[in-house]
Amino acid sequence: MVLFLLVKLKKRGAHFVGPAVDDAAEYFELPDMIGVCFTPRATIAMEYALGWNRKYFQKEIGQHVVKYRTPLKNKSEIDLYQINWPKAFYSTHNKPDMSAESTLSIFLSKRNIPLLALSKYTNSLKFFNDTTKDFR
Repeated sequence: MVLFLLVKLKKRGAHFVGPAVDDAAEYFELPDMIGVCFTPRATIAMEYALGWNRKYFQKEIGQHVVKYRTPLKNKSEIDLYQINWPKAFYSTHNKPDMSAESTLSIFLSKRNIPLLALSKYTNSLKFFNDTTKDFR
């Protein structure tokens, strides 16, 4: 079966820009944490993909993403899918006796965290703790 989607494209110079680019640009600066989060539209698409694969293929494809109450810089929060990088990183680099803070600092290459980014670091640490608590 072939599925065609009618998408509004805008021509900008030699490039065509579609809704996904506009959506990503709108949410590029909003999250107040480290990692890759989906936009609201991409989150809806992921929900659909997870359900579709579960229903028609009896396959779970969500092992690399996690739906998370994502903090935004304007102090609000929104449920978005995130790439579950802590799970992958923790399972390959963490020793059982290491704290999440130690592991996260290894991930960040032990760089000093600027005061401006402190909330981003704190929110990322919470994300790390929340997404790894089941397999620590």
